[in-house]
Amino acid sequence: MEKLNGFIFQTNKKYYFIETHYTNKTKTIAKRFLDYMLNKYEGCGFIPLHVVNNTFNKIYHEMRQATIQLSDNNNWYYIHEKDAGATIPIHNMTIITKGVK
Repeated sequence: MEKLNGFIFQTNKKYYFIETHYTNKTKTIAKRFLDYMLNKYEGCGFIPLHVVNNTFNKIYHEMRQATIQLSDNNNWYYIHEKDAGATIPIHNMTIITKGVK
């Protein structure tokens, strides 16, 4: 599989990756992460504005540029960052595509 360029964000042991090709500004990318999270919990009740704002700020300050690649046996993702790298199981990664608005 080819390498995907974008930004990565981690919550607990779950990783979220947005493929961007580096064409968007970082605030726009953080907003896409937030939109994904809010859509995931849509219909669960009212979310206070300060919680949404705090979540956006956490995402914006903790997301990192990264490249990911699927392993040959399709069980692992290799994460390559500027100063670090990691290998994580495929079930711990959620890839958010450009289709999320």
